[in-house]
Amino acid sequence: MGRHRVSVTFSLSVRQVELLDRLAQRTNVPKSVYVRKAVDAVLKRYRGLLDKIDSTTENEDPVP
Repeated sequence: MGRHRVSVTFSLSVRQVELLDRLAQRTNVPKSVYVRKAVDAVLKRYRGLLDKIDSTTENEDPVP
């Protein structure tokens, strides 16, 4: 992945935020690093599904 970043907004449960805060404090690793790693893990896990989605959209006409 490139170095360009896009800001996104999403919701987490209160418990998830509390645990992420504690983890970041104890490890001195920014929360954003953990979130990016989590997203990478999900995308890797579902790569096959993404490949199927990409192959079906390649045959569609582009939106004008």
